[in-house]
Amino acid sequence: MFFLFKKKSMSIFLLLLLSYTISALFAYLSVIMGVYYDSSTDLGYSFPLYPYILNFVFTLVVISPFYHLDENKIEILSSIDTGWYKIFIIGSCAGFFVLTLLASVEAYFMSLIESSDIYDAAHEEGITYVFYQNPILLFLRNILANYYTVSMPIVMFHFISRFFRSKSFLLLTTGFLICLAPKILLSMSSASRGGIFFGVVNFLFFYMFLKKNINKRTKLIISSFSLITIISMFLYSIVITESRFSSKSKETPYSVVVRYFGEAQVNLYYNIFSVSDKIDHPFGCRFFPELFGIKAFKSPSERCDYWEKKTKTSEANFKTFFGDCYIEFSLIGAFVFAVIMVLLANNLIFCKPMYFYKLPLVYTYFNVVFTGLFNFMGKDPMQHFFWLLLIGFVLMLKKITKHKKYICAKTK
Repeated sequence: MFFLFKKKSMSIFLLLLLSYTISALFAYLSVIMGVYYDSSTDLGYSFPLYPYILNFVFTLVVISPFYHLDENKIEILSSIDTGWYKIFIIGSCAGFFVLTLLASVEAYFMSLIESSDIYDAAHEEGITYVFYQNPILLFLRNILANYYTVSMPIVMFHFISRFFRSKSFLLLTTGFLICLAPKILLSMSSASRGGIFFGVVNFLFFYMFLKKNINKRTKLIISSFSLITIISMFLYSIVITESRFSSKSKETPYSVVVRYFGEAQVNLYYNIFSVSDKIDHPFGCRFFPELFGIKAFKSPSERCDYWEKKTKTSEANFKTFFGDCYIEFSLIGAFVFAVIMVLLANNLIFCKPMYFYKLPLVYTYFNVVFTGLFNFMGKDPMQHFFWLLLIGFVLMLKKITKHKKYICAKTK
């Protein structure tokens, strides 16, 4: 309530704080309702407060860069006329469209298969059920999916900048469809509830930059469409849950959804702090394995088995950003890591003035912090490679936009 009073309206900072608060509520419900007991019968009802106080402080630290970011002041009024930038945007949109078509076909064929089989194949064996007879088409699909991960925020902010100048709702809608459809369809094709959820959250993130520049009628249309989309995604998530879990336990789709969003904070004590004296902290080896010569893993399951033996605690279960950092660096090291990350963000991304080229990095930092509801997303060497590519794109963008006319906001 204090931060809501200070900010006076919904913001990215409040969205993050609200998300962590709702997650804590789901964690509480999953325990008092006995939801968690279907998976862990020896979980107790009494939890010490100190892990959650530490988690709250850690959360405030990592989301603090957004506190002084005023999305309502961000306006991108100058067009970028450089030839290579136009080619980049047009080529990216074409690539996203092709990826959407391929993902649509995948999602259709996946709808004919049990979600549990699709999910298990990806996580246990590191394979996909989709079979491409044409190796060139398979290569194209993988390249486009990886390229999409890197370039999507740049393209979406391009559409937002065009909307600020043209006020065309049709153009903005097209941008959202082009940029977010591949993510949601790829998540559907892999039976990933989390991917669908993050697709909706990505929409909310970008909407925060638009809400002040949208009239009431347009806001009503967007709100209605968003509500229908969220309900549809929620129902689809229940269908996935029913398929993936109904044959394996007595849990209902409702109980699994409650546990899904609350499990991380429950596990923070149960899987980490209750066994803290037994944990072997890898001090960077798990977060940055490529720097320590650790081999690539064939599947997520193999990776989890390896690190569970090394750290002597659960790796597969959700554990929050703080929990992941605690396992990696110990208590003091976790806060040192958070402070270093925030200092880098404040001095390289959120510093004055806010240029256009920084906005994709704002999105990336948001993704890291938001997915911290469950885990730290930056433990995969491939993810590190994507971040390096994004930084490369941003540096090229910086050369043509580091000019006063491309300043879109000044942070307080």
